[in-house]
Amino acid sequence: MKSDFKCPSCGSNFTITGNGMSGTIVTLEELGGAGTSGASDVKKWPEAQTLKDKWGIIGLNNHEEASLKLDYNDIVPEYINLKLKILALRDAAKQQGEKIFYDALRIYIYSIYENLFYGYMISYATGQNSAFIFSDKDKIFHLYQQYYNHLPSFSSALLNFGNCRDLIFVLVRLAPKKSLNDANEYYKIIKVKNYRWNEFCIDLKILSNDTSYINDGKEIFELHQFRNIYEHKFRLLWWWNKKRGDNIYFIKKELYEAVLKGQDTVKTMLFNILEDPQKYEDEILNANPSEIISSVDILKNIHDKMAQFFNNTLKHISKML
Repeated sequence: MKSDFKCPSCGSNFTITGNGMSGTIVTLEELGGAGTSGASDVKKWPEAQTLKDKWGIIGLNNHEEASLKLDYNDIVPEYINLKLKILALRDAAKQQGEKIFYDALRIYIYSIYENLFYGYMISYATGQNSAFIFSDKDKIFHLYQQYYNHLPSFSSALLNFGNCRDLIFVLVRLAPKKSLNDANEYYKIIKVKNYRWNEFCIDLKILSNDTSYINDGKEIFELHQFRNIYEHKFRLLWWWNKKRGDNIYFIKKELYEAVLKGQDTVKTMLFNILEDPQKYEDEILNANPSEIISSVDILKNIHDKMAQFFNNTLKHISKML
């Protein structure tokens, strides 16, 4: 199978084949994807090479290798070293409960890291090109820049970040335990459905009393406001902007900020949109860039805040072990 792809950033034309992607101007390195395992050459990162040599795929898989090659280790630098430390502690543990604890810690840390890295790729990729092929019907459904202008794709990105946030809740509760000995104990840790800020704050202070860390934690906790409005209560109304001219959609900045801050004015804003949806879209179409925020910037903002907080959380966990 072969298809064409044009990078919206540099304008280069590429041909995507079963062996990867080659360009008429440049060649892109294939970083792997879902369904593949293992890692190849990671000697540039000694700790990662140790993980690969000593623990194989459990130590380092192709997703982690891809993250290193995209310099994601500069964004979450605590991850590789902490994973190395956790696996060493697991292997040295004498009690079964301790081994289970360290494996649980490893799995949660990896899950959050992998999901955040996926969120990073969604947010920062200069090109996205997806195709859904129905060979039995000789049909293909093509999505270009899907996370920036296709609402179901954008929604899935928000849900991915929401998943990261909830897994961080579990991680913060799990980290101080040192040992897991039965299912009931574990179930209490993962029961975060009605988790409140004051509970999260108490759990964070066990890891660190640093004021800036606690404040960042509150911001992470409140990131669900935007997701909850646009995933569960109101269909996002967005549109393109004449002055940008690209295939990216926008919403009004005042609405975005009001949602994040939990302002009471949100309900009036949403109702006004329903009164005249065309007027709202026209206002976005003709707005000055300072009055609107793009789907790209929304995703980048969520990712950057979560990645920084996650990295600081890993740093505090490492000090506890």
